[in-house]
Amino acid sequence: MSFAWSLHNFDTSFQFHGDLTFQIILDAKAIFGSVRDCGAETVTLDLGRVKRCDSFGLDMIRALQHRARKSGQRCVVANASASVVDLARLARLDQVLSADN
Repeated sequence: MSFAWSLHNFDTSFQFHGDLTFQIILDAKAIFGSVRDCGAETVTLDLGRVKRCDSFGLDMIRALQHRARKSGQRCVVANASASVVDLARLARLDQVLSADN
């Protein structure tokens, strides 16, 4: 898994690539720090290039949303695939993928 981020006019987009699974723990600290430090009003978590996601990945998305809200930022999840949406529904975490958190 890798991620890239860019800042455009008070909106920061984090684009995730590959698998959003338990193995992301190695990158989690950098991701959390980037969300906290970016200073954007809106943080977009772009899941368009995520191939697989497990419950740990969903929980990390939820934690990123929480971190953004604590920093006074709006957090949006974009481009979630059907398999990610299905997993969220199955885990009863549909709200994690809602348009505006």
